[in-house]
Amino acid sequence: MKRLEYIFFAIAAIALGTGMHFVHHASFFNEFWGYIFPVRESVWEHMKMLLYPLLLESIYLICRHRDWRAIAGPVLIAVPAMAVQVALFFSYFVFVGHEISIIDVLEYIVVLAGAIWVGARWSAKPHIRAMAPLAVALIPALAWALGYLTYTYPDWVLFEAM
Repeated sequence: MKRLEYIFFAIAAIALGTGMHFVHHASFFNEFWGYIFPVRESVWEHMKMLLYPLLLESIYLICRHRDWRAIAGPVLIAVPAMAVQVALFFSYFVFVGHEISIIDVLEYIVVLAGAIWVGARWSAKPHIRAMAPLAVALIPALAWALGYLTYTYPDWVLFEAM
């Protein structure tokens, strides 16, 4: 992905991910949409805001490279990006004791922009492209876990409404 493409895509993905946060207020929203869009303020729900923009990046890269194996980069970076998002949130939450929205937004932007950049880089690497079947299998697993645990979640701080 060229620099201008990256900047455009990162801005669009950040806008999309941030916009996903507010869809649950729309009148058309029902339980089905909750499997894709966040439904409450929890750290877990924000993982959807990382996964789905990265899936769109993978579709873009597949079209750009004309090779389905380009899916691997963005999908495989989604898991560590989610872990980094959680780690960043709890690294300040432990000390402050509450959520600070501007910090949450800034860390989301940094994590998503970094994941898009790494995903684009990885999608060009042969050893990552070789893991495309794993990435394809990972997509429904991640989507199912994120969606299922939206409504059926354990009593852990990760799932608590902040």
